[in-house]
Amino acid sequence: MGTGGTRGRVPPVTPSTPRGWNDRGGAPGRPGETRGDRNREERESEMTTTSPTTDTTRRGFLLGLGAGAAAALAACKRLPVEHALPFPVAPEEVVPGVPSLYASTCTACTASCGLTMRVLDGRPVKLEGRAGHPLSGGGICAVGQADLRALYDASRLRGPLLDGKPATWEALDARVEAGLADVAAGKGRLFLVTPTLVSPAEREAVSAFLARFGGTLVERDPGVRSASAVLAAWEALDGTPLVPSLSLDACDLLVTFSADLLGTGPEPVAHTAAWSARKREERFAPRHVAVEGSLSLTGAAADERWPATSSDERLALLRLLALVAGHAGPAGASVASALAPVPKPAGLPAERLSRLASDLWEARGRSLVATGSTDAAQQLAAAVLNRLLGNEGRTVHPDRPSLTRRGREEDLEAFLAAVNAGEAAAVVFLDTDPVDQLPAGEALAEALKKVPLTVAITDRPTGTAAACAAVAAAHHSLERWGDREPRPGLVTLAQPGVRPIFDTRPPVESLLRWSGASVVDARLHLMGSVRRRHAPGMGDAEFAAFWTESVAAGALPEAPLPAPAPRDASPRPEAVAFLAAEAARPSARPGLEVELVEEVALRDGRNAHVPWLRELPDPLTRVSWTPALRLAPARARTLGVADGDVVEVTASGAKLALPARIVPGQHPDVIGVPVGYGRTDGDAAASGRNAYRLARLAGGRLQSEGLPAVAARTGRHEPLPLMQPHGTTEGRPVVFQVPERDDKVPPPEPIAGKTLWPERRPTSPKWEMVVDLDACTGCSACVVSCQAENNLPVVGPDEIRRSRDMFWLRVDRYFLGDGEAPDVLFTTTLCAQCGNAPCETVCPVAATVHSEDGLNQQVYNRCVGTRYCANNCPYKVRRFNWFQHDVKDPLERLVLNPSVVVRDRGVMEKCTFCVQRIQAGRIAARRGGDEGWRGGGVATACQESCPARAITFGDATDPDGEVARLKKSPRAFQVLAELGVAPAVTYLAHVRSREGEGAAGGHGEKGGHA
Repeated sequence: MGTGGTRGRVPPVTPSTPRGWNDRGGAPGRPGETRGDRNREERESEMTTTSPTTDTTRRGFLLGLGAGAAAALAACKRLPVEHALPFPVAPEEVVPGVPSLYASTCTACTASCGLTMRVLDGRPVKLEGRAGHPLSGGGICAVGQADLRALYDASRLRGPLLDGKPATWEALDARVEAGLADVAAGKGRLFLVTPTLVSPAEREAVSAFLARFGGTLVERDPGVRSASAVLAAWEALDGTPLVPSLSLDACDLLVTFSADLLGTGPEPVAHTAAWSARKREERFAPRHVAVEGSLSLTGAAADERWPATSSDERLALLRLLALVAGHAGPAGASVASALAPVPKPAGLPAERLSRLASDLWEARGRSLVATGSTDAAQQLAAAVLNRLLGNEGRTVHPDRPSLTRRGREEDLEAFLAAVNAGEAAAVVFLDTDPVDQLPAGEALAEALKKVPLTVAITDRPTGTAAACAAVAAAHHSLERWGDREPRPGLVTLAQPGVRPIFDTRPPVESLLRWSGASVVDARLHLMGSVRRRHAPGMGDAEFAAFWTESVAAGALPEAPLPAPAPRDASPRPEAVAFLAAEAARPSARPGLEVELVEEVALRDGRNAHVPWLRELPDPLTRVSWTPALRLAPARARTLGVADGDVVEVTASGAKLALPARIVPGQHPDVIGVPVGYGRTDGDAAASGRNAYRLARLAGGRLQSEGLPAVAARTGRHEPLPLMQPHGTTEGRPVVFQVPERDDKVPPPEPIAGKTLWPERRPTSPKWEMVVDLDACTGCSACVVSCQAENNLPVVGPDEIRRSRDMFWLRVDRYFLGDGEAPDVLFTTTLCAQCGNAPCETVCPVAATVHSEDGLNQQVYNRCVGTRYCANNCPYKVRRFNWFQHDVKDPLERLVLNPSVVVRDRGVMEKCTFCVQRIQAGRIAARRGGDEGWRGGGVATACQESCPARAITFGDATDPDGEVARLKKSPRAFQVLAELGVAPAVTYLAHVRSREGEGAAGGHGEKGGHA
């Protein structure tokens, strides 16, 4: 092989091999290119005379430069001298340049995962999951990683506001206390609107505040899938509203109905960790069947995915319950009789449901049925199914409920009615944004103008804050003390990683001050709350030691739970009557329907101001920065639209025009519309179009799926910021899936010929990585973790359209099989650290070289930017700095990791296997006297954050190491190994087994590729 080693012979595509693609340009039956399907190098080289962040021309820039220089000379003055002083007495625990690790709890959402803060010189520089956490298991999601960037965001509130203008805390407190005095005098009602209160200490402060003024608490869950229907279902089933916790690690057969447990559900990290742990077990692989209309991460990971409309989902769930009830004998007789009138779903074959019901009955006690529906009847059907199958206490735990979501929409409706009726004298919003996240948000903003006192307690600008007269600027979550109780008896602690940056204060302190509490300090209140609940009999010295140990551990000792109460196998008559009424209800099937979906990055839109999350591409659509309608290929053909063509959707009396993105696997009658882009606070980085207006709030239900809709093309086109470096795979064996865990991936056919690379003898350690595609869900936590660790810049949507993204690691998405309902595969693509690296042979200045421990190193100060290496890289993972992507704002510069150099314009960069962490591990080993160190204790950023534990990193020469063991797996393969580049990244093929199908899984996937 010569220097152009990537131009080798491409293995042929045989008729038995299914064609795979990762964009419409490579879809079966669609040869050729589509719009935006050119090579990455062609789009990268489209030169522009404008900056990536402005629209300034060269002429305008020179004119502005001259005027600015004249103004600067006219205003010259001597700046005051600033002195940097060292510690008079350095704290013992502070060593300059050496980070400290602090245990805490992630509060970016209500899931409350364990968190470890890496703090350097008094500021957090990296967030990781806390190892050993009973729920998250050491993983962390993309939103949790990006909470660090939110801490240093320049758009944060910097102090209290009154009527939109900066004010003092004294003035704000006086205004609030005067308004609350009117409430106490009986001049109106007080409402406190919050997300689900997972913090016991915060709940105590809220209770004291409401008790003082006789107020009403309104808890609402963020996003489009609240727990209101689940609470109503369990209240009908057992008389107690609750949300049961789930144990996916004990499940052999998982059936989900539009329940995105692994992607955007209430506890995605915990569920991903549990499901991944179950799939790693040596016994037979579990099976997953997903029924959904809009493609989700959970559906993409399923062994079988059945696209269906919401009406067919409802009928399928009820029919499945009736079939299982027939297997259950006397325990299910009443249910089977009540559901007899339910018709068969038109869009799903009856034999599929019959086979699935039999499989569930065979796996009773080891199965799980979950639905994400906002309909209480469907949630009740799933609960009764799990009860008849004997899953309670094994995979479903009503005696150990989840406390992370408990919002009820009937309370929200009552609040809106009271505000519109003029009954409210004071409304306080605590860390919630209903103006931007409700269908009638604009009407709420207008109604709030008539309320005498409106207060928003938040750390960032929101639409709700803009509608309030008083804004109590809050600490960021990394600046405050707190606690979380996601499960009964499991209490974790959160501690600050940095002193407050601005003139803000904790939300708890605001409530305590307005309540007239004797203790208003948030830390002292937390300590008092913990002592009252967990250590009432301890003395001061004993409690001080207990508190110190608990803070260091990040959690209180887990309290034992009482034994589960016995439950009747048969559902209550009230539940049966509920199901009978649902069975009698006619099933309306709209011709076209809208389903509101949350994206992995933005979720409900709370973090729409965080650039890391805005630039993170959605793993399913591969679109960043822009909301895009998800259309099935058949629906796109009917409408006559292609990617980027703007389509107007009408639902619930509202209209929304967005560019289209064609997604194979989407049901033709379901249009997926992402939420989270509709903020109205004027923030340019977060502005967009609000899909929440398409939802419907009525009858105690925020309906976000099954919304009858009309769609029409507008004739406009909006180019999408797509992270699609390649439109087609040209038949190359890039990813594999096998039907059984022990099936072997066929070895590549090597390309014959000589090589220019010398033969290298492996040294110890030799760094290599193994990525398990069967565990990877495409959650993209690794992408944000890499960005945070290695100071990767945000380039914006215009540069993304030119394929000039700066991600060192990407999660590629491929489709395999049928063009309308294909299988979905994800693969984590990064620099393969090739032993015979094609980039090294073409660099004219030796800026890319090979190290003794197997790393392909990039020497930044040698690089002259020829980009030959990027052109010769078969994996297309090298990134070129087209602009000086430095951070101008002093606050935002604090997010930079000082262990990694910030690159300049004109320099090539790529993944380094986190060489700074390798060096830190090597230094620590030498200090400890470990002369034979083989890489123990070193983890890359992507590996450390992965909730699924899909990434393994270490010394490949260690015969007892995990890397060497996994490389011997029959599922192991290396991408493009036939080119002879000797990659150091090995992949394990995805396992996708289907019931009743042969070794090829019914699609001939064995050895297939995309």
